[in-house]
Amino acid sequence: MATDSALFEGLLDFEIASIGRTCQTWYKVFGEFKPGVRPLIALHGGPGVNSAYLEILTDVTDGRPGPLIIYDQVGTGRSTHLPEKMGDNEFWSVQLFIDELNNLLKKLEIKEYDLLGHSWGGMLAASHAVQGPPGLKHLILSSSPASIPLWIESQHTLRATLPQDTQDTMIKHEIEGTVQSKEYQAAVGVFYSRHLCVLDQLPGPIAEGFACIGQDPTVYMTMYGIPQRKDSKEFNITGSLKDWTIIDQIEKIQVPTLVTNGAQDEATDATVAPYVEKLPHGKWVKFENLDYDHDHYAVTEREATKEETTAPPEKETFQEEMYISAHLCRSSNKVLRPKMSDEIPIREGYIDFEVASTGQTYQTFYRYFGELRPGVRPLIALHGGPGVNCTYLEILTDVTKSHPGPLIVYDQIGNGRSTHLREKMGDTDFWTVQLFIDELNNLIKKLDITEYDLLGHSWGGMLASSFVAQGAPGLQKLVISSSPASMQLWIEAQEVWKAQLPKEVRETIEKHEKDGTTDSKEYEEAVGVYYSRHLCTLDPMPAPIASGFECIATDPTVYLTMNGPSEFTITGSLKTWSIIDQIEKITVPTLLTNGKYDEAADSVLAPYVEKLPNGKWVQFKKSSHMAHFEEREEFMKVLENFLYGDGVGKGYD
Repeated sequence: MATDSALFEGLLDFEIASIGRTCQTWYKVFGEFKPGVRPLIALHGGPGVNSAYLEILTDVTDGRPGPLIIYDQVGTGRSTHLPEKMGDNEFWSVQLFIDELNNLLKKLEIKEYDLLGHSWGGMLAASHAVQGPPGLKHLILSSSPASIPLWIESQHTLRATLPQDTQDTMIKHEIEGTVQSKEYQAAVGVFYSRHLCVLDQLPGPIAEGFACIGQDPTVYMTMYGIPQRKDSKEFNITGSLKDWTIIDQIEKIQVPTLVTNGAQDEATDATVAPYVEKLPHGKWVKFENLDYDHDHYAVTEREATKEETTAPPEKETFQEEMYISAHLCRSSNKVLRPKMSDEIPIREGYIDFEVASTGQTYQTFYRYFGELRPGVRPLIALHGGPGVNCTYLEILTDVTKSHPGPLIVYDQIGNGRSTHLREKMGDTDFWTVQLFIDELNNLIKKLDITEYDLLGHSWGGMLASSFVAQGAPGLQKLVISSSPASMQLWIEAQEVWKAQLPKEVRETIEKHEKDGTTDSKEYEEAVGVYYSRHLCTLDPMPAPIASGFECIATDPTVYLTMNGPSEFTITGSLKTWSIIDQIEKITVPTLLTNGKYDEAADSVLAPYVEKLPNGKWVQFKKSSHMAHFEEREEFMKVLENFLYGDGVGKGYD
């Protein structure tokens, strides 16, 4: 990421020999990552959720030399998904995830580190630790069992305390194999509210993890499975982890280790007891007091039962107040990350978005950089795609960081961390421009924004112009970056650029489009040549841009439904989109930008240039579609002058 706050993310290649394939691991770093500092690496639970709910651990690492590193394990979140491996127990092994962790350590050149594993992540962390990794200095096993059989026994114990009708409902559906029913899910919700998270409102990051499993249950269903019973007494799970245990290997964990759980935790005392008894250098902290005030939590510390198993306090042992009772940590009030630097506060959260056509409430993930308060005018940036995420627009803090108004970015519905709706694939009545206009209006309303500037890049520019044409009270200035005035002009421009490709590349593209094999590797490689010329000329492609492509690969619902298989094969609902007849309605000062080699060629901007009442056009001579990366300094100067300088009158550069 491109701000002075030390926060960045990327993708790491992860070669899996058993399938002869290179997958990608998405990771994020909070803090300065440099030689000589020891990071805290946090492993998420599930298996099958993502890492977002662990970002709150910056409460501990913020202000310390070592950064926090989190990542989405393969098959989850923003990392490579492998739905074709559903049920493949040999593939989804604990060793696979140990290999992925080792790969991350190697690729990031981490020599020394501390490791925290929560729930399933603790099982993974312990399995990693018993293999004797040389750089591991401290280990934290949080709400994590020493064996799954113990975990299952704890479920028996805790379920017996539920209301009898809740118990009966769960038993009935587990025997009948109808655990997908709403009645069963409601009963499980009672259990979760007591033993997974006791907060009245489930924090957005935790809810997001459940959503991840709903969107792609491959890892969870294969490794954990579903609860099932033969009768009212016998209960088990069906996944590959059902026999997992680390008990016989605990003595191999030689580093100082902190074990934590909550008084109402589904990871009961019995599930962590083997660690307490056998760890050579262990400390057990149990959180029993649910009273809290802001960021302070009352905790009760219990030393391990044997004096010799308790390590003396070390200077940098992580013994902060990280977790409250129950299975997951602290209330976030939907603001998830603390201040990351003295210069740029960073906040993120979720906004409910009610969609009348479905009668459902979805969630929009947003992030802002700077102070959002009355009297300041934020810059709201709309990402492209449609189908990517907002990460690649965070670089715009280059401009906003020195001005009062913050930068606000968000993942549009169906993308990134916002609610995904794979079941809506192909539903052109649902995936409309108006849906996204409604979402933007909802964000402005929910964040109490009265005045703002708006930037739309690529598809985001189409959304921005459609939004403004409907009337946008509070809008002060508009930026339309690398965005067409109509899709017909876009299609024509792609044909012009495509004709300039090497003959063999052009013929490959045309062959696969004719044959309907645009999902082939050969086609993707040919399109990659086009992208390297007209989408981003930087080599290698910056990680924030690459992560957008990974978003489409992970869930192509929005892109395929609205756009189609590629930039020059437009078959989706946007095929006939045009703003040309409404451009005169855009009366606010407007900046148009594109690159000389942009897939958004001059011809696609021409109607704006001709019809905008108050517009300025700037072309970046060394850029394609990502001028804010390709000519970063020059782009930011132009943007800053437009937003915060003397403004623009009629005229074009």
